[in-house]
Amino acid sequence: MSTPTPFKDPKEDLFGIGNFISNYSSNIYEAHRVARIINEFRSINIQATEYVGPNGNVYIRLSEYAGVRAYLNGTRYLINNPRILYMGVGTQGMNNISVGATRFAIVFSAAYRVVELIFKSEYTLVDFL
Repeated sequence: MSTPTPFKDPKEDLFGIGNFISNYSSNIYEAHRVARIINEFRSINIQATEYVGPNGNVYIRLSEYAGVRAYLNGTRYLINNPRILYMGVGTQGMNNISVGATRFAIVFSAAYRVVELIFKSEYTLVDFL
């Protein structure tokens, strides 16, 4: 017969939550961008199309009415426009988001594992590596 443990170390609960956050830190980091895209494009049938302009520059063309959008209030943007890169529209925007999320995940996970190494009693350098 197993009996439940009446006392559980709160530090273990805290590290359990930290492990979850560490594993999904890049997703959590990018959640605000996804929320902004949903807010910007909700209930509107907007399509973003990449095309090469007459001068050889690559542009993003946004369909539908520009006046109803709050952040991307134009109809045509260069592919390297900071607003387009921030929103993650187009190939360079997706690459920019991927690189930023990867950097954040690596730094956050390394910092969390150092804290875990310092404060956890049964955590060794082998576990850290």
